[in-house]
Amino acid sequence: MAKANINCPVCDEALENGLCPKCGYLRLNFPDIIPSSLRDVEQSRVSIAQSVLNQIEKLKQEKESSKKETFGEINHLKTKISDLKEEIASCNKENSRLNREYTTLQSEKRQLSNKISSLEQDIENAERNASSQQSSYDREISNLRHQLESAQTEVQRMKSEPAQQLKGIVMIEDKRNDTRTMLPIFDGNNSYGTNPDSGLHHQIKFQVRGFSFNPVHFYIRTSSKGLILEPSSGVEMTQNGGVIRSGVYARQSDNFMFGDRIRINITQI
Repeated sequence: MAKANINCPVCDEALENGLCPKCGYLRLNFPDIIPSSLRDVEQSRVSIAQSVLNQIEKLKQEKESSKKETFGEINHLKTKISDLKEEIASCNKENSRLNREYTTLQSEKRQLSNKISSLEQDIENAERNASSQQSSYDREISNLRHQLESAQTEVQRMKSEPAQQLKGIVMIEDKRNDTRTMLPIFDGNNSYGTNPDSGLHHQIKFQVRGFSFNPVHFYIRTSSKGLILEPSSGVEMTQNGGVIRSGVYARQSDNFMFGDRIRINITQI
């Protein structure tokens, strides 16, 4: 005669040699007649196991719900990025009408498009890791919001900034916080820092959160042969790993660094 299957009193799964493969319940064999206190203990053990199993199922459902909410937030950010692309295109058309020589707009548009692509890649990476890295979503979404606000601010600056003879773009990348700031290079002498000298032709002020820059941290001047980059006195700057001792011609392929955190990329227009 085939042996009858015995189901788990906790989850109703078939027991295997008295052990439930699903919830781990272990069946204890009692004689036909046992004290009522012992029978109560067994019933209490089953009840507690069922309660724990129900709590586990509830946690799984809450985790799945949280995951869906996170995906919804990411899709919302994608929509905002798409709206930002349309605003960039409109800004490009308006600036071209005001001053056709203001060709920097196209370069800045490419820079913003690269930033958007980077944000989209970050979102894709977050989606791939959603099942095992729920806590990383909060940091990622906060970072995306910050960069989205920076991009929107950059668009507003492009709308309000008067047309000037631009020669290039400086992108300052904070590797620690994964943020980027784009600054203009105008024709002539340019100084960059938290409070540039008023005697120079162009003074560009900027800050990077958590990094200490000098009032004048570096200079860029234009020439017939290209853009010349020079760190301020007392500031150590490297070019492709080597320390810069004086002014050097800056190429887009060069890797300029302040320490191991701030990277400078220069694009000539």
